[in-house]
Amino acid sequence: MVCDGVGSSPRADEAAAAAVAAAAAALAGGRPHEEAFALAGLAVGKLAGSPDHAPACTYVAAVARPGEITLCWAGDTRAYWLADVPAAGGVRREGTLLTEDDVAPTGEITAWLGADYPDVRPRTRVFTPPGPGLLLVCSDGLWRYLAGYRFPTEGTPLDQARQMLRHALDSGGHDNVTIALIPLGGTHG
Repeated sequence: MVCDGVGSSPRADEAAAAAVAAAAAALAGGRPHEEAFALAGLAVGKLAGSPDHAPACTYVAAVARPGEITLCWAGDTRAYWLADVPAAGGVRREGTLLTEDDVAPTGEITAWLGADYPDVRPRTRVFTPPGPGLLLVCSDGLWRYLAGYRFPTEGTPLDQARQMLRHALDSGGHDNVTIALIPLGGTHG
């Protein structure tokens, strides 16, 4: 899971940390996504002095089981499926966006966890991977730089995550970058 603090809110880093701690414990205990999301929202809400001074964060969580990935999100933190496809001279890795951003046409996020948005409803999706690949869960510090990006195909998942981080930083890196890259099925370095 990845939670990204909303930059316009106070103590956004604390909001993200509280959301991750609450939701990860719930998901690890076998609770459904909606319940984990609600617990994360409560944890973030407790940080607020008032709705006008409310820490906030975006949220995406993924649970992988054999043959199935379930996703839950609010905001603009994203999940992608990365799969290798044959290409001239070898293979290339394609990324398929699995989540949809909660944003206005002007780019402002329209859903988040925080005391100033107590009734936020998460979105969910079940994805059946078509074969082996990698699940990428990331903050906007990475995905803002993925247009036209050639995902790495060599090295371990950790090596590949480092290459993605370097790309984001070299491309401007105006925001924090959070990357979780999880191999599913097959062998991955």
